Amino acid sequence: MILDLARFLSQAFSAADSVTRALMLWGPSSGFPNPWMNTLAALGALALLAVAAGVAVGSLSSLLVASLVLYLLLTDVFGVAIELNNPA
Repeated sequence: MILDLARFLSQAFSAADSVTRALMLWGPSSGFPNPWMNTLAALGALALLAVAAGVAVGSLSSLLVASLVLYLLLTDVFGVAIELNNPA
């Protein structure tokens, strides 16, 4: 019984060790010698994420404005009727 308990604990600790190693892949990089540099790297990544989100929103707004201009150009200048019919 004690050998079974020892085998079970050994398997549990090896599973916990493999889970810990797998979770280390998702953790932050600690390659910097100073802990403040880790914080600055994280803040820099957040700032770049905010900039990328701003670029995406700007691109979407320019697409919507260009679509509106194209619609007005086609309907008012060229007289093309654009109708969307619901098939149901």
